Amino acid sequence: MRAGSSDGNQSDGSSPQSRRRPVDLDDIDRQLCQLLADDPTLSRRELGHAVGLTDETISARLRWLRDRNVIATTITVDWEAAGHNAAAILRCTVRSGDPSRAVAPALSAKHVVFVALTTGCCDLVIALLGVDMAALRAEIAGLRTQMPDVRVVSTDVVVDVPLYDICTHTLPVVAWSADELPAPNVALDDIDRQLISTLAVAGDESLRSIARRIEVSDATVRSRLQRLVDAGLLRMVTARDPIAFGDLNDHALAFMSLQNTQAIEQLPEIKNVSAVYATLSSSDVIVTLGAANTHSMGRTLARDLRRVDGVSDIQVAHILTVLRHRTHLVRLVDQAASTGERRVTRR
Repeated sequence: MRAGSSDGNQSDGSSPQSRRRPVDLDDIDRQLCQLLADDPTLSRRELGHAVGLTDETISARLRWLRDRNVIATTITVDWEAAGHNAAAILRCTVRSGDPSRAVAPALSAKHVVFVALTTGCCDLVIALLGVDMAALRAEIAGLRTQMPDVRVVSTDVVVDVPLYDICTHTLPVVAWSADELPAPNVALDDIDRQLISTLAVAGDESLRSIARRIEVSDATVRSRLQRLVDAGLLRMVTARDPIAFGDLNDHALAFMSLQNTQAIEQLPEIKNVSAVYATLSSSDVIVTLGAANTHSMGRTLARDLRRVDGVSDIQVAHILTVLRHRTHLVRLVDQAASTGERRVTRR
């Protein structure tokens, strides 16, 4: 899933952090964030040349941005290339009690990647992955048993992801292990696993520093990383937290019914759309939205989406709080930043 209104990037079901607030950024800060989003391999010298500052000033600026969780250089993993061949998005209502308590079992479930408290067409949205449809069905059945106060009102199976913004994350990044990937499309040895785990939380470090961490040569780190990128398993990104950045403060999911599936092609061009999931079951497509404010969100929902030829119905879940978001598991689609097509050149 893609939503940036999280109170914390939870991977273990613990309580979410206090709500983030925008950080006071100037134009240079914003330029640096954009440059690194376009190409996370840019060196301090290249960044300094672009904005007219010295290497030392760039270093101080980047350290300030990273310390405040505005940006983080990390890796994203293609869930399909990692061995997750099935995905579903659940809309749920809560029969009684506190929704956060009712949904607690999902927060520690191995294959649940997104849990949000919502208002509108449902009380909760849960997204999960499976190695295949049988495993996915078993995961959903298990959640139903473990959450007696939660009623799953609809299950949409994801069949395609035409758009996914891989550069918008909830920060800080939470450590994770390559051992969690069920069946990567490329064989991983201990060095690969160490490299992945290190890049997840320390992607801003130089490849030389990372090589020292895992006790291999610079050339080994460079060749191993390029191999994983070329295989389509992962991609280096400079992730931006939309809450800290201050540009996206209102988030929602739109569950849409279509008269013809060609309408999906128009959705990535609409302002405020950050991800598009083609689905089967109660919805034909699910769109995640991030807007600067409620007025902008309302315009997108009431005007822009409904103007798309072929849209017959829209059900909206406004996100109140994200309880879990495993932002490293994504779909690396062509419309996202194409850093995977670059050679690994960072020093």
